[in-house]
Amino acid sequence: MYADEIISDMFPNTDVLVMFTRFVFSYFLVDFVLRFKFQSISLLDLQHYLFLPFSTKKLFNFPLISSWFSYFNVLAFLVLLPFFLVHVIPNYSISESIVWFTFIYGGILAVNFLSLGV
Repeated sequence: MYADEIISDMFPNTDVLVMFTRFVFSYFLVDFVLRFKFQSISLLDLQHYLFLPFSTKKLFNFPLISSWFSYFNVLAFLVLLPFFLVHVIPNYSISESIVWFTFIYGGILAVNFLSLGV
């Protein structure tokens, strides 16, 4: 059963995309707390490498770029993608669909960087 079928069964007479987006905003809060508790901050591990001949810009960009592929981001992408492909693209225009996906996944990445303390 897809997320759109579950939402339409739970909340009849409402737009599925609106309800899913409301759930996503609740997910942002839960995700922020879980990331803050469980995600390691690899920026603190960089102190040992500061004396090496790397530029500090490259040294501090590495954990930021590698955090894009953390468990939380990949999981959110894998949960969001089927709903996007099954419900959003067939019912809305391509531009609206891309803006919606970019906004939701951008919010997830924003929570990622906020939880790192950047």
